[in-house]
Amino acid sequence: MTPHLTYALWGSTLFELMALAHRLALFALLEPKTYGYLVSILSIIHVGNHVADFGASNSIPALFNHFLSSKKNFRTMLFNVTLAPHLPLALATGFIVAFFAGSLFKSSATPQHQLMIMTLVVLETMQGFLRRFLYTAQKTKEVVCTELGLFLMRAGTVWFVYFALARQITVMTILYSHLLESIVMLACFIVLMRTLYAPLPEEDGSVPRAFDWSFVSTKFFNYLLRLSRNIFSTSFLTPLFAVSYGLECARIFHFAGKFAHSLLSVIKITVGYAGGGLLVKTQQDSAPQKASSFSQLNQTLLGVLVPALMLFVGNFYFMSGISTHINTCLLSLLFLLLSISEGFFILYENLFIINHATHKLFFLKISELGILYALVHFMHTSSPTFFLASIICLRMSTLALVAQHAYRTWIRHQRTPLVSFNMVKASLASVVLYASVYIVVLLKQ
Repeated sequence: MTPHLTYALWGSTLFELMALAHRLALFALLEPKTYGYLVSILSIIHVGNHVADFGASNSIPALFNHFLSSKKNFRTMLFNVTLAPHLPLALATGFIVAFFAGSLFKSSATPQHQLMIMTLVVLETMQGFLRRFLYTAQKTKEVVCTELGLFLMRAGTVWFVYFALARQITVMTILYSHLLESIVMLACFIVLMRTLYAPLPEEDGSVPRAFDWSFVSTKFFNYLLRLSRNIFSTSFLTPLFAVSYGLECARIFHFAGKFAHSLLSVIKITVGYAGGGLLVKTQQDSAPQKASSFSQLNQTLLGVLVPALMLFVGNFYFMSGISTHINTCLLSLLFLLLSISEGFFILYENLFIINHATHKLFFLKISELGILYALVHFMHTSSPTFFLASIICLRMSTLALVAQHAYRTWIRHQRTPLVSFNMVKASLASVVLYASVYIVVLLKQ
C-alpha cells in the first residue's frame, strides 16, 4: 500500500471513530424529536452540497491534467471553467434546499435554520471540490491532518458550550460549529491549493476554453453519476424516513445507518479520492503498471470490508440476543450490505470517470432510478427493513452489470493478471448470498 493510501485509510478510520463517538453522545443527550430534526437537516445539507456541486468534484480526475499543465491553465480551469459557472448554481441550490427544508419541517424550522442551511450548502460545496482536488493531487497527509484537527475543534466547541458554559445544546449550536469548521477548512484548503499552483510553469500555449463541450459533457454525466449514488445514501433516505415514518424513526434509522456510512466514508476517501489520484497518476504508465494499481485498490478495499463485515455480523447476532431494539440492529445490518455494494461502485466508477466513459453508465442509472421510484411509490407502506432489502437487491443487480462491463472493457485486456479480481467476485457472491438469505427470513416473518 502506498503512503497516500495508508494516510487516507488510517486518517479516515480515526475520523469516523471520533465522529461516531460524537454522534453517540448527541444521540443519548438530545430529545428524540430534536435529534431526528437535527440529523434530517444535516442530511439535507449533505445532499444539497452534492446537488450544488453540479459534477465539478466528480470530474476532477478526468480534467486534472488540464489544471496542472500551467499557471494560466490552472487559473482558467479554476475560475472560468469551475467557479464562474458553478457558484451561481450553488447559491441558487442553497436557496432552494433551505426553502425545501423549511416547507418539509414547518413546525421545527426557523428562518435562522434556513439561512444557515443555505450558507453551509455553498461553503461545503466549495470545500468538497477543493478536498477532492487535493486528494487527487496526492496531498493526502495535509488534508487528513487538517480534517482531523478541525473536527476536534468542531466537536470541542459543542461540548465546551455544554460543560464549561452549562448551556443546553441546540440545533443552532450544532449548525454554528459546522459553520466555523467550514470557514476555517476552506481557508486551509486554499493555502494548500497555492502550494500546487506556485511551482507550475507560467504558460504552455494551449489555454482551454471556458465552455469546451468536452468539459461540459464530462461534468454532466459525472454529475448524474454522483447524484444517483447519493440517492441510496443515509443522507437522502433519512429525510425520506422522517416524512414517511416520523422524526423518531428517522432518529433511529440515521443512527443505525451511520455505522455503515462510516465504513463507506473510509472507502470513499481511501479508494475513491486517494485511489482516484493513484489511477490518474498511472494513466501514462504501461498496462502492467495500471493493472498493478487497480489490483492494489482491490486489495485495499477488501482489506477494509472483510474485517468490518465479520465484526459487524458477529456483533449483530450478539446484540439481537440481548437487545430489545431489534429494528436498529436490522437497519444497521442492511445498511452495511448497502455500503459494501457502494464501495465496489466507487472502485469501478473511477475507471469510467478517468477513461472519459461516464456516459456509458447513463442509461443504466436511468433504469435504476426508475425502479427506485417504483419502490418508493408502491412500497411506502411496507416496513423500513423490507424496503431497504429491496434496495439492496436493486443495487446488487446494477453493480453486477457495471463490474462486468468494466472488466470486459479495461481489465481483462491488461497484460498482468488481476488475481484480486477473483477475490472481488467471491466477495460480491458472498454478499449477494447473505442478502438473499436475509430477505427470505424477512418474507417468512
